[in-house]
Amino acid sequence: KSPDTKVTLNTGPGESWKVRINALTSIKDGKVAIVKVRKHGHKGSPHTRLLCFDYQHKCLYWVKSEGRDRQLTHQESKNVDVMSKSISSITKSISSIASVEEVDAANMGAKTLKGQFIRLHDVIDLVSGKKTKILQRLAARRSDEKNTFSIICLERTLDIEARDEQTAKHIKTQLRDFYQQYMGFPLLSSEPEKILPYDPQTYKVLSDKLYGLVDQMYKESENRWQQYMWESAAEKIVKDYPRLAKNMRVWVKEEGKPPKRVDKEERKQGWGENVLAVMDALCTMMAEKKRGKEIMDNLRHVVDQVEKEGKDRQHAMAHFFNTTFTKNDFDEDSRRESFRNYYVSPEFLSILKVCNQFVLIPASTLIKKDCLETYRTKDFKPHGWAINIEFQKEQVLVHQQKRDVSVDDLFDFQYRLTFVFPKPVRQLTSVSLSVDFINFATKCPPNTRHDVFTRLMMLQRTSKMLGFSPAFAPPSLTGSDPAT
Repeated sequence: KSPDTKVTLNTGPGESWKVRINALTSIKDGKVAIVKVRKHGHKGSPHTRLLCFDYQHKCLYWVKSEGRDRQLTHQESKNVDVMSKSISSITKSISSIASVEEVDAANMGAKTLKGQFIRLHDVIDLVSGKKTKILQRLAARRSDEKNTFSIICLERTLDIEARDEQTAKHIKTQLRDFYQQYMGFPLLSSEPEKILPYDPQTYKVLSDKLYGLVDQMYKESENRWQQYMWESAAEKIVKDYPRLAKNMRVWVKEEGKPPKRVDKEERKQGWGENVLAVMDALCTMMAEKKRGKEIMDNLRHVVDQVEKEGKDRQHAMAHFFNTTFTKNDFDEDSRRESFRNYYVSPEFLSILKVCNQFVLIPASTLIKKDCLETYRTKDFKPHGWAINIEFQKEQVLVHQQKRDVSVDDLFDFQYRLTFVFPKPVRQLTSVSLSVDFINFATKCPPNTRHDVFTRLMMLQRTSKMLGFSPAFAPPSLTGSDPAT
């Protein structure tokens, strides 16, 4: 069959993986693609192994090969089954992690398999030729450079020799496809002239550091929402809502259908038109007709007071929120004890409370200071900040999407901080930080390109391990301009 012929592997509800079947030894149970290779190790001669792409558990593993035919022997099939069950057991253990402290304990379950499998989110590079210390050993001197390549991971390298150049190309293509479908990005390969120019351990240290920082940031974000949601939430919202309403979009996402815009797509420059458009869309999604009309009438009155009568905007908006979304004028003591009974339609405040700059600052600081470290970035202008409110069947997601560019214009990227509210939108249940896209300028040096990419992928890796909110890509955010 032609190299582009693909087969769809069944990996569970909502997922499927297109696999190139040319040069693959076999497809096992519709979930594992297998190819025979020679694996080079730290000691001794290379050994023939079955390299298995496990699409269900998002990893690669290898087992002993008993024969030379393309079809699996009974013993080989048994070896694959045993390893697959072990991987499944480890994956279930890791997926049950509830805190950062449990990571090492869960990984102890993989100790007996160390040296036999790698997780896809641990892959940081794919290097062609003999560029690692293992492939420059005497044992590999007879191997053809065109048939060899190395999969670089955080804690090890997987050094492979294919039977011919064409097979090597197919395996590398398959790995890139696998990586992109899982991580959301194409695997960016470095191109060393002689030997790998960096120490993978550097990224392992960074990954461990980010894991703890991101987990802490999630908890702090949820704690801050809890604290400020019930303590003068209305007053705090008015500081950013009029200014940022021009960046806010409201969407409805039905299963199996593309997201649909709810608010007015044509926006004017004036702040009043923008706050009215956003609030009208929120009323459409969350309020009964009578209640929605009451909210909108009150807001229009405030906009007119500011634009036509010259009243102070912050004071007028604070008065609007306090009178429209509170039940009574409680005294201070009663208010402290009755936060949850104090507000009317608190779901509006739940959402608007995370549509501000304050909640984005911890994530922005983490990326600039801890992830990119020495690479200085600035705001991408224009259209470098978007806030998307997505209504799904069972929950509402608020995505703060921010785009930054390096001060030397070598690269730009967009990240998102997502807040998840189960309906009826009165409780924040989770937060996630992820990277949407990365662009590199033509003039960006290869080493810088790979280093920046790998650093941002360490952030993506952390998101995968801690929990990843459902991806959301409105039509206007697809591509290089996030807020057109």
